[in-house]
Amino acid sequence: MDRNPAFLLWPPNRTHTTPSQAHSRSSSVTSVSNDSSVPGTPVAAFQPQKQYRNGYEVTPKATPSPFKPYTLRTPGTPTLAAFNLSNSKSLEPMDCLDPSEWTKLAIQHGLILATAHVHGFQFNVANQSLTWVLPLIARKEGVSLVITPYTSLGLEGEFSSNHGKIKSIFIFSEQNAEQDFETAATGDMLVVFVCLGMLETIYLDEAHLPSWRPSYSWIYILREIVGLDVPLICLSATYPKSFSNVLVPFAGLKPDYILYNKGNFREELSTIVLTMEHGITSFLDIAFILPLGCQEADLVKTLIYVDNIELLTKMFWWACQRAAPIGLRDYVIDIVHSGLSVRHQEIFRRVVQYKCYQHRGRGTRCPGEFAPSMLEDHISVENPKSQDPGIIELIKSDECVEAIIQRCLENESWSRDPSFPCCNRCTPDLWPAREFRNIGRKSGGLNGQVMG
Repeated sequence: MDRNPAFLLWPPNRTHTTPSQAHSRSSSVTSVSNDSSVPGTPVAAFQPQKQYRNGYEVTPKATPSPFKPYTLRTPGTPTLAAFNLSNSKSLEPMDCLDPSEWTKLAIQHGLILATAHVHGFQFNVANQSLTWVLPLIARKEGVSLVITPYTSLGLEGEFSSNHGKIKSIFIFSEQNAEQDFETAATGDMLVVFVCLGMLETIYLDEAHLPSWRPSYSWIYILREIVGLDVPLICLSATYPKSFSNVLVPFAGLKPDYILYNKGNFREELSTIVLTMEHGITSFLDIAFILPLGCQEADLVKTLIYVDNIELLTKMFWWACQRAAPIGLRDYVIDIVHSGLSVRHQEIFRRVVQYKCYQHRGRGTRCPGEFAPSMLEDHISVENPKSQDPGIIELIKSDECVEAIIQRCLENESWSRDPSFPCCNRCTPDLWPAREFRNIGRKSGGLNGQVMG
C-alpha cells in the first residue's frame, strides 16, 4: 500500500532545545516552519473556511469586543466612599409671601409674562413647574425633589427647569452615574427629577415546579431584598400539600400563607384512559382520528401535541397517507406552532397528547371535547421528577378517574351534572372505536393512553 511519506516521517527527529527567552522560542518555531526539508503536519495545509450567516460572508472581528459582562464585585476590592455631607444644613421655615410677591418673583426671573399672575390652583398643564421653581427663587437655597411616573416627563422637566442659578437633573435607570447622585445629594438651588420603578407584587406562575426547576430554588432570596412588605402570589392549577410544603423553603412563602382554592374541576370534560397496544411510530392507537370510510364533515377537529419534532414529522406523513385513500383533501392536516391563534383554540374539539411530559400544557378545552394523552406507565428515566404520579395511577388503576384526581390533587368535593359523562370506566360508551386490535403482548412495561 503506497503511503504518503509525510505521514511516515512525522514527527521529524530533531534535538530537543529549551529556549531561555520567548523571543528565541518564536524565532525557532519560525525557522522550522520555513524549512522546506522538514515535512509538515497532516493539517499544515489547512485553510480556515469562510463562515456565512443568512447568505452573507461573516468577517471575523480583528479586535475583541469591548463589551464586558456583568460580574459581581471581587472580594477585597475597595468600595467607594460615601458622599461627604458634613457641610449640609437643614432649612429653616420662612415667612409666608403674599400672592403679589410670588407674582413679582416669577416675572423678575422670566417664569411668566408681565401681564400674568400666579394663583393657588393651576387650571392647565402650563407653568406647573412654578410649584418647585419659585420656592428655590424665594429662599435662594435648597433642593426641590420632583417624582414623576414617566421618563418623558422627567426629561422634559430637566430641560425646562434650568432658570439662571437654578439647575436641574433627572435620575432614572439609564442616567444613574455616581456623579449624578453626588450632585443630587450635595447640590444647592437644584431641582432633582426622579422616576421610580415600583415593585408592587411578585407573581410566581406554575408554582408547583420549584421542587424540580433549579432556577426556582433561588426565589427565596427575593425576601431578603424586598422584605415582607411586597406580597408574593403563587399561581398553580394543581396545588396539593406536597407542592405547597415545597414553596415555603424554596420560594420564601410564609408558613401562615393564605390559600385561595378555586378548584380545578371541569364537569363538561370527559376523560378516557386506554392502553396503547401498538408501537409508538405506527400511530395505530390514534387511528380513530381518521376512521376509514369517514367523510370530511364527520371528522372531529383534533389537535395533537408532540414534543419530538422527528416523531411529529412521521405522524404528519402518516396522517397524510391515511387521509389520501379516504378521499380527504390535503388541507385538513397541518402542523401548527404551539402558540395557537384564537381561531385554532375555538375549532379544536379534541386534544391528544402523544408522548408528552405531564407538566406540558394540554391546550384549550371547550365543552364537549376530550383530550387523549399518550404516555409511558412508568416513571421517566430521563427526568422522573417531571412525571406526575397521579397520571401513573390513572393508568394502573381501574378506579373512577375523578376519584383519583380528587385524591391526588386534594380538591374539594364536587357534584357532577349527570348529563356529562365522567370517564370511560363509568361510561363504557366513551371508548373510541378501534380498527386494529393487538392479539399478544410482551411482558414488561406497558404504555398508557389518557384522554381527558
